[in-house]
Amino acid sequence: MNNPIKIDFVAPISQTFGVSICSRRILSSLSNIENLDIKVFGFDGNLNNTISSDEAASIMRMINKPDRIPDITIQYVLPPMFTPRTDAYNIGIVTWETNKLPFMDLDIGNGIHPAINNWCKQISKMNEIWTFSEYCKNAIETSLKSVGLPVPKIEIIFPPLDTNIWKPSVKESDLSVIGVTHGLDGPVKQKKFIIGTVGEWNDRKDLESFIAICMVSVDPRDCVIVMKTRNHITGEKVNDLVREQKEKIAGIPVPPIIVIDSDLSEEDMAKLYRHFDVYVSTSKGEGFNMPLVEAMSLGKKVIVGNHSAHSEIVSNSREGTLVSCTPELVRTSKKNPWFQPYQVWHKPNEIETVKEIQNTYIEWKKNGPKINEAAHKATLKFSETKFREKIRGLLSSIKPVRMDK
Repeated sequence: MNNPIKIDFVAPISQTFGVSICSRRILSSLSNIENLDIKVFGFDGNLNNTISSDEAASIMRMINKPDRIPDITIQYVLPPMFTPRTDAYNIGIVTWETNKLPFMDLDIGNGIHPAINNWCKQISKMNEIWTFSEYCKNAIETSLKSVGLPVPKIEIIFPPLDTNIWKPSVKESDLSVIGVTHGLDGPVKQKKFIIGTVGEWNDRKDLESFIAICMVSVDPRDCVIVMKTRNHITGEKVNDLVREQKEKIAGIPVPPIIVIDSDLSEEDMAKLYRHFDVYVSTSKGEGFNMPLVEAMSLGKKVIVGNHSAHSEIVSNSREGTLVSCTPELVRTSKKNPWFQPYQVWHKPNEIETVKEIQNTYIEWKKNGPKINEAAHKATLKFSETKFREKIRGLLSSIKPVRMDK
């Protein structure tokens, strides 16, 4: 039998944001591939509701393995934090949401030399890059070439889905979820048309537009808006936005808005999605868009902008609806210096989005809740089984770096 391949896996696995959740899914699937000896770095010891006790125990076993020289490092952190080893084959996982990567030396005030805060320079030092879409691959290649840096080998992988969790089923009778509720008295019964989204409060996800669109799309007496975020200032923002919209559309009643900012396990997230009659994203750019894939895996109707990785996930009108978009220069901010005004993302057309929600609502009134089998089937390529098949092939093609192998 061949010696196990020793892998150092580096990622912020104990956090609750999207990269952390994807990294744990990747780690879980890697740990079920035969002949891999994985040691984990990046766990800060804090557990949250998104990590099950069994998963935490498995992670701790991989953290507590003795130190050794790895054959391969897999690093799923911000590219400026990539630390390639000279005695191992280094793989970086990169995803990005605009047409160009940050390619400037950015001093983010953390005492590190500014050069290390340059995405392109650090990416070019890796032996191989894994990314989640052709859109990301093109952005990486174009950006590195534009500044004269060598382009590593780039492979497209997909964050794996546990198909035991992410599969279609009927939604439950009540929307019984923990969260901040706005404009709602009592439980939401199944007869309500539920428009849902998942995302953070930032310029890219543009939840302000999501609220504005939903408030004028459907009869508010027949509709509920559900938003899953992880920003704990959500309640204040929603109240402000509702007040603004009421001023714009004076005299028109506002539908109830449910905001959930608590951490949910994968099982609870799947239960939440099952209540949605339509999933709508107003995001302006995505390197993959895991919530979109999750919604489709459950057979949900999806409406998203025709940009970035979306057209690779929603390949035809049976799987979902892609609305037209308008190019928009990215706005930079001190909070996220990686976004720069030389980058472009795309704003989904609000009128088209409203019309598509209305069409879905009319169909719902006529036929009731419906599972979109085409959307579900389109996500089977993201299964853990497909992921492991892909990774086995990629790892088998890697040649040892050290001469003593």
